[in-house]
Amino acid sequence: MPDWEQRLFSAAAVELTLRGFAHADVDQIAESAGIGRDAFFDRFPDKRSLMLALIDEIASLHRNSILEELEGLQNPTERLVQFITTSLSFVERYPAYAQIIVIALFSNDDEIKNRVYETYENVFTLIIDDFMDIGIIKSKSPALLSDLSTILLSFIFTGGCPHILLEYSSWLDPKRVSMSILDGLRRHYLTSNGKGRFI
Repeated sequence: MPDWEQRLFSAAAVELTLRGFAHADVDQIAESAGIGRDAFFDRFPDKRSLMLALIDEIASLHRNSILEELEGLQNPTERLVQFITTSLSFVERYPAYAQIIVIALFSNDDEIKNRVYETYENVFTLIIDDFMDIGIIKSKSPALLSDLSTILLSFIFTGGCPHILLEYSSWLDPKRVSMSILDGLRRHYLTSNGKGRFI
């Protein structure tokens, strides 16, 4: 990615976080990135296209950070714990990017909201087989994968998913949090009021 585009994404993340999508100012983003307004519009025809590209970039950066950490791990539980701890670290390392995902998830714009699910499908495919291997899910049905994606995105980017994480673990121990989430997911799919729905 060119340096100017990275500056543009960083400036967009700050502006969108401060003002939200509806009030974000394209001129301010371009100025903060050190590029001209015309250069901005040469690359992005409108604010929505910038937001969609930013979501893609965040998911790609997140996926790459997970790939590095999963390399060489074979045990499915270890892989899932590493996935969750790496994701929590990603949010801590890139708080503005995490806020962009939250803004997108709660957007009234279906194209923006759906883009998060579409791009994160590529992230979650890294660990779907691991969820099956340890018995949390029994199939890869579209309904189940959609539900699991919603839960994972909610937990990773909003700091928890109360109907899944029934006992709150100490946030000082990411591995304990990860194991608690895996136990909560197991209960959700096997014993919650969704019993048998996706199996």
